[in-house]
Amino acid sequence: MTTLILLSGFLGAGKTTLMLAAARRLESQGSTVSVITNDQGEDLVDTHLAQQADELQSVSEITGGCFCCRFDDLVNTLVKVIEDKRPDVILAEAVGSCTDLQSTVVRPLRQFHGTQLSIAPLTAVVDPVRYRALWHPKGERETESDLAYLFRHQLDDADIIVMNKTDLVEDHGRALAAELQKNFPHAQIVAASAAAGDGVDVLVGLWRTFHPENERRSFEIDYDRYGNAEAELAWTNQTFATTAKEGSSFQPAEWARSFLAALEEKARNLDAVVGHVKLRCQNREGSVKASLTVDDLVTFDEKHTLMSTTALWTLNARVAVLPADMDEMISRAVSVTDRQHNTLTGPPTGTTFQPSYPTPTHKM
Repeated sequence: MTTLILLSGFLGAGKTTLMLAAARRLESQGSTVSVITNDQGEDLVDTHLAQQADELQSVSEITGGCFCCRFDDLVNTLVKVIEDKRPDVILAEAVGSCTDLQSTVVRPLRQFHGTQLSIAPLTAVVDPVRYRALWHPKGERETESDLAYLFRHQLDDADIIVMNKTDLVEDHGRALAAELQKNFPHAQIVAASAAAGDGVDVLVGLWRTFHPENERRSFEIDYDRYGNAEAELAWTNQTFATTAKEGSSFQPAEWARSFLAALEEKARNLDAVVGHVKLRCQNREGSVKASLTVDDLVTFDEKHTLMSTTALWTLNARVAVLPADMDEMISRAVSVTDRQHNTLTGPPTGTTFQPSYPTPTHKM
């Protein structure tokens, strides 16, 4: 029987990096692994990144909504992957603004497809810096934003909470893990650094041995607040091409760093929460994949330092602004970066939008 492992967690938590690290660990232990990515839009940086992982049996994606609202698409994809590839494990990464997965995905899968699938404990990934920014203790929840409300429910919904990026909070990691355990006593807490591979063995072991109380119910979610939280975020998935001016060249990694720094400055000027921004290119010199999240650090999953004359970029950005403001921010960031690197960037293709109201197929 194939084991399905669902990953949730807010935008920028490092779910994809953790998913690929866990896939490598599972493969090294003799399991075959497939991956399913998920997004409100199309043309995902995470899907392109996963497709470069040679150890994966297959990579599929479900777009146009999260697993709860695209439940039938999820089931059809699971059936096809199992029939075509017969993996031991399928890792499925939910949209970073999705929650209530126990009621809308886990229980329906167990009820309708429990003879074909073994469902592992629902795992939420949390960025420690994001936690500090969005967490409100019980006595302060009258000031809690809808985004913070959604974030809290993601953690309350989980059987396992992975405190990721511990390499960035070494001095405070142990205290934060204890705080998470106090605030979410039902969950198993795992401290991990997906980038460094720390804690991945512990997590893989829990997926195999931890059996949560199936009837435990997380707090009832207010779907109006959930929908409002999603609607605060503008989403864009775009592609655009950058070319060096005649007689010159540029480093794609440094272009990406400059662009993300410029975009972060524009967001800060608008006092806008950055969910995440991911930028990736692949050309004949190699691949570059850079990310920007809440801590304002630009990080790289793929990077080379060779000079290039062209780069075709895929951009995924989720920022708490209006779609028109998102497009303006990106345009200005591109202009600044082109001036810095003596490049020309063509017009983007793609869409910028706000997610629609969440309407799950099932709720149990």
